[in-house]
Amino acid sequence: MSQKSCFSHFRLTIISDFQAHKARSEKLGLGSLGKKSVSYSDRPKHEQTIVVLSMFIFFVYFFILREESDVDDILYGGETTLYDKVPGLEKSELLSKISYYEKVGRDPTALYTQLVELEAREKAKATN
Repeated sequence: MSQKSCFSHFRLTIISDFQAHKARSEKLGLGSLGKKSVSYSDRPKHEQTIVVLSMFIFFVYFFILREESDVDDILYGGETTLYDKVPGLEKSELLSKISYYEKVGRDPTALYTQLVELEAREKAKATN
């Protein structure tokens, strides 16, 4: 018997054993996933209060009490934009916008002027 047919026979045996097993028809009580649903009265008495209070404390801390850190400065970057951080991004985005505008039938002249200005800035930066 080859290795492939042996594996196939083993797999079929496991599947047939599972189909005949009692666990296949048991209700697991997994809420909406299983057949049995959990009623509202089965939940802990103060669950809703605890969840709302925890969310309130979380929002107060992160939106009011927390001070900005160095990570916030790195993420928001002040005056720098994503185009400053990733070289070539602005040009590739303009080229993709131009091809999209041409495909859809919109007027890409404003994008062409932005592309010319960008290339002039890149040349001026390269000569300095």
